[in-house]
Amino acid sequence: MSAGRLVFCVLFVALAAGLAGFFAGRSTRESRPTEAKDAPRLENRVEDKTSQAAAPDPRSGSGGAPASPSKPPDPAAAGTPVARLFAALIPKMGAKTVSRLLYSAALNDAELQHDVFKLLMESDDPALLEVAQDLLIRVLDPGLVKEVLAAYQTETLPARRLALAYVLGANWKDASARPVVMEILGGSDTALQARALTRPCLQNFDFNQQDIPEDLLAVVRRLAVHGGNDEVRAKAARSMRGAQGEDDVRFLIGLMKRDPSPAVRVEAMNALPVNWTSEESLHDEQVRACVEVALDASSPMELRKDCADRAIQESYGRDELLTPVELARLKELSPETR
Repeated sequence: MSAGRLVFCVLFVALAAGLAGFFAGRSTRESRPTEAKDAPRLENRVEDKTSQAAAPDPRSGSGGAPASPSKPPDPAAAGTPVARLFAALIPKMGAKTVSRLLYSAALNDAELQHDVFKLLMESDDPALLEVAQDLLIRVLDPGLVKEVLAAYQTETLPARRLALAYVLGANWKDASARPVVMEILGGSDTALQARALTRPCLQNFDFNQQDIPEDLLAVVRRLAVHGGNDEVRAKAARSMRGAQGEDDVRFLIGLMKRDPSPAVRVEAMNALPVNWTSEESLHDEQVRACVEVALDASSPMELRKDCADRAIQESYGRDELLTPVELARLKELSPETR
C-alpha cells in the first residue's frame, strides 16, 4: 500500500470512529499508566525491548536470552517516512483538520474513491457510512458511478441503501445516474428522496456547461410543493438553485412568500438567482419580494433578516428600489448593518 493510501485509510477510520475513541487503547498496552501511553511510540518500543532483555525467559528456567518476541511489528514502523510521520501527528490533530485532509484526499483522487466505495460496501457501521457517503459527492470515474448504481439496485441494508441514494443524488449530473435518481424522486419513499436531495442542486449542470434536464427540473418543482414531508420539500426547493428561467424564479418567489413551512421558505429564498449570480432575470422583482418578506412581521425572523440583508445589498446605487422608510426598517433587521 502506498503512503498516500495508508494515510487515507488512517484518516477515514479515525474520522468515522471519532478521534478520541480511535486512538485510545489501539494497541494491547491498555493497562499501562497514562504517562506511558502518552509517550512517543518510538520510546515505547525502546522501553519494551529493554524490559524484555532484562527479564529471564520463563521457559528456559534460567536467566538466559529471551525467546524471540511473537507480537507483530508496528505498522507505523514498517511504513514509509510519510506514513510514520503521519501516524505520529494524527493523534494531535483536531477533528476538523482530519476532516479537511480526508475530503481533500478523496474528492480529488479517483483511486481513493474506489477505496471509499469498498469500505462503504463492507461496513455496517452507520457512522462510517455517514462519512463515506460525503467522500463520494463528486465521483471522478464514470465506472465507479456504475458500480454505485449496481450496488443500489441490490442493496438490502437500509442504512447503506440510504448512503448509496445520497451518492447517486450528489452525482445526478452523470447521465448514467440520473434515471435511478429520477426513479427515487418520482417514488414514494420520503427517506430515500430526502437523502438523494441532500447534496445536489441544478447549478451542478451549469458548472459542467450542461443544460438542466427538463424532466429533472419538473420533478424537483413538484416535490417542492407536493413532497411527502417538509424535509423533502425544503431540500427540493434548495436544489432549485441554478434555475434561472422567469417561470422558475417566480415559482421560488411564491414559495418564499407564501409556503406554510418556514424551512421551505428559507430554502426557496436561498435558491433565488439574486443570491448567487449577477446575470439573473427579474432582478428587481426578486429584490422587491425580499423587501416584502423582510417587512412582514408574520414571516420567520431568520428569513426576514436574510431578505433584509439581500435587499440592501442588491439595491445599492438603485434608490428607486427602496423608499427611505423601507431602507431604514431593513437596516434594523439586516445582520450586515446591525
